[in-house]
Amino acid sequence: MGYENKLPKGKVDTSYIGDLPTEALVDRAISKAVCEIYGVKVAFDRKRNITDHYYPYLKDGQICGYKHRRLPKEFTAEGNLKDVELFGQHLFTGSGRYLVITEGEIDCLSVAEAFVQEYDEIYPVVSVPNGAKASIRAIAKNRSWIRGYDNVIVLFDNDEPGIEGGRAIADAVGVDRAYIGSLGRWKDANEALVNGDYKRICKAVFNAKKYSPVGIAAGEKIWEQYKYKSNSPSSPYPSCFEGLNELLEGKRNNEIVLFISGTGCGKTTIFKEIILDELSLVKERPPEMGKPVIGIISLEESVGKTATDLMRMYYGHDLAKLGPKKERRLFDELFGDDKVMILDHHGSCSDESLVGKMETLCLLGCNILMLDHITIAVSEGNEGQDGLAGTDKLMSDLLKLSQKYPVWIGVVSHLRKAGVGQKAFEEGRVPSLDDIKGSGSIKQISFDIVAASRDTTAESEIERNTLKLTVLKARHTGKTGPAGSVFFNTERRRFEGGSFEQQSVLV
Repeated sequence: MGYENKLPKGKVDTSYIGDLPTEALVDRAISKAVCEIYGVKVAFDRKRNITDHYYPYLKDGQICGYKHRRLPKEFTAEGNLKDVELFGQHLFTGSGRYLVITEGEIDCLSVAEAFVQEYDEIYPVVSVPNGAKASIRAIAKNRSWIRGYDNVIVLFDNDEPGIEGGRAIADAVGVDRAYIGSLGRWKDANEALVNGDYKRICKAVFNAKKYSPVGIAAGEKIWEQYKYKSNSPSSPYPSCFEGLNELLEGKRNNEIVLFISGTGCGKTTIFKEIILDELSLVKERPPEMGKPVIGIISLEESVGKTATDLMRMYYGHDLAKLGPKKERRLFDELFGDDKVMILDHHGSCSDESLVGKMETLCLLGCNILMLDHITIAVSEGNEGQDGLAGTDKLMSDLLKLSQKYPVWIGVVSHLRKAGVGQKAFEEGRVPSLDDIKGSGSIKQISFDIVAASRDTTAESEIERNTLKLTVLKARHTGKTGPAGSVFFNTERRRFEGGSFEQQSVLV
């Protein structure tokens, strides 16, 4: 059959595509040598005109599929292209001085061709998949690899969509690494290459300007921001925390809320109640806030422990009572469709890398982040000046995240030890703002602060399991004070609304 395209319609076996030839893309001025390096395959018609391009994509070092381009511009996916590496990523080490990111495979090959013609070698150049959402997700999935390079040059099309998309990619890469390349009068890298201006491509890379997201709002921009803020919807806290809804009027994007209590008094369980409530009340969440996608950063728990606790609380009984099929069904209800993502920190995560991973979670679509807890997130020197400075930086970085992305961030903080003669927090003492452990920036930057208190030493089981809530700070409403109490049902391992007195009557 020679090189004639005999591929069946629809999906095909990607190994069959791998047997297709590689040829120069003459109309694009791209050599066979560059196509061979990137593994690009082609198919022909009977007259040996190229009719199709196949761009390979890898996952875990193996080709998992191809993006199929039927000329001139009809794209389909062959194989599984979900959460793949960037096009060409496998060719480079993931560290060095320069990395170029282009808007499409042809532009990636064009930059590589320009490098060959000018320098007789290929510097690292990769491409994102088509589509803004897929591209941002690809950057997020491979962000650690990308940030292994000192200078990441974003070289997108020189038109309005390309400029806007390039800035979004630069934001995702991070302002400390990102640069924006300009091709002057050429629309894209391939147009420059086809017109023989490969030197302009190289100049666009090595003369790229440092990316700066800072802008000035005036006139209509101020109005847009005003309307956005004034119309910001809120998502309620679980019904058992009705007192928080009355004082705080729910949770809003772009806010950081701090939860404090004594050791073992219920901060982590409050977080898990919020997570389960968000997942179970998807239809009640304001459409403007989007469906909940939750990122969990639990630095004192393993992924397995967090997953087990959430499944146990959701089920309401011992998980051992479930058969394998029901257990898997329960798991899929909670964790299917990537609506919950848990940071796998392996017991260690510095504050600098932690913020980067939290930003990755935002880029992957998380609109709720739960950090438990900030005290351990500061890598070292917690008791000295270094620790305070570390806390200041971490809180500042969290504030930037909360303003950069449409996300609500819940944070747990530990408390200082009670002074001599003071009642311990574990004996029911209500914490104050001055009891928060660490830098004053924690209370200053947090939008709302909720204190939880209970007497873990009380003789009465009901009193031991009653958690009292107090709002210490409420930037949105200004309403502070007692916010009711909840009872922890040890059988269901869930909080239930109602005061200590009401639970006494029920018993």
